[in-house]
Amino acid sequence: MLPSKTFCVLPWMHVATTPGGTYRVCCNSDSADNKLLLDGQPMKVNRYGYRDLHRSETLQMIRAEMMCGVRPKTCSRCFSQEDAGVRSSREIYNEIWQEDREYHVSDVIDPRYVDLRLGNLCNLKCRMCNPYSSNQWIDEWETIHGKFEEPERSWLENMDWAEHSGSDRHIKEMMHHVEEIYFTGGEPTIIKRHDQLLDYCIAEGLAKNIKLKYNTNLTNVPVRLIEKWRHFAHLRLNCSIDGVGPLNDYIRYPSKWKGVWRNYRRVLERTENCVLDIHTTVQVTNILNLHKFIEHFVRPLDQVDGGVVPFIFFNILDHPDCLNIQILPPQLKQMVQQRLEPWIGHPDLLSLPGVLDYMWHVDRSAEWPSFVQHTHQLDQMRGQRLEQIVPEFAEWLA
Repeated sequence: MLPSKTFCVLPWMHVATTPGGTYRVCCNSDSADNKLLLDGQPMKVNRYGYRDLHRSETLQMIRAEMMCGVRPKTCSRCFSQEDAGVRSSREIYNEIWQEDREYHVSDVIDPRYVDLRLGNLCNLKCRMCNPYSSNQWIDEWETIHGKFEEPERSWLENMDWAEHSGSDRHIKEMMHHVEEIYFTGGEPTIIKRHDQLLDYCIAEGLAKNIKLKYNTNLTNVPVRLIEKWRHFAHLRLNCSIDGVGPLNDYIRYPSKWKGVWRNYRRVLERTENCVLDIHTTVQVTNILNLHKFIEHFVRPLDQVDGGVVPFIFFNILDHPDCLNIQILPPQLKQMVQQRLEPWIGHPDLLSLPGVLDYMWHVDRSAEWPSFVQHTHQLDQMRGQRLEQIVPEFAEWLA
């Protein structure tokens, strides 16, 4: 039994960082108000260790609200998904991590599950991303939204907080307690500090008891990294793939589908303790072709190259608003419904009904012009045209 109907176990056993080096509630919390504050100031990794985090007024308020059955404001994404009939991260993590024990507002965090974003260094600029998670986005963001002021621009160009001695010490302290590390970014496989942390866990004899989980765009899988992964208890790669062929390259620009798929097979062949999942960010740009994406991956084992049928997780995009599938005009929603209905009930696609439920839950079609503007701006800067890849959008982008 959970302590309350709004309880989430993460605030008691989870540590999460932003790419900029500030502690936050979790990866699903609202970025507008999810930073852990102490005396009104953000708690930075280079100044505070995990033993200090329970003193945060942010964390104490969230814990107190959860214990009383109140929905914390920053947790709106999970609760809005639950209201739409979608199984939320809150529900999933409660099943995995919740214990039969008493929980108190003043409990020191037990960092069993750690979400580390060691900077915004990335080699892609995905349509739904921003400069705070990818340094490749800076110039285009300024063209659309205006120039960053200093020192923010310099900070976005070089997020080096993880290199500082205080950050290094506090992160390494957690490694002696952690059961699972979740790496995302930026793109974690190209961040030097990530490699160094794996080396530390291996050298200290910690790796054999630690599970690794990644969000990765699979554009970079060096042999040295595969060799390090073999030391850890388990490896799960959540492969960020949002379409097949040109559509994936369009969304996750400037990736190349052939290289992504080659790396997928390469890791699978060389890593024994590894699970590779497909994590698809469901958004306006790919929703009309989601049935083609499913057709590519969900087949009988003997019809898939190498006998590989990955698990597909549909990560429903919440923001930016201009890419949220709830803004689709009703005619396009109906097209999506017709294309996906044949797959409803498939045993490998249990989360698919939730995508449709979420799409229909709210009519935000008045916001459709924001998608048109966003698409035209990026298409012009990148020399792309969405209607050439998804012709159904042509009349809706005029």
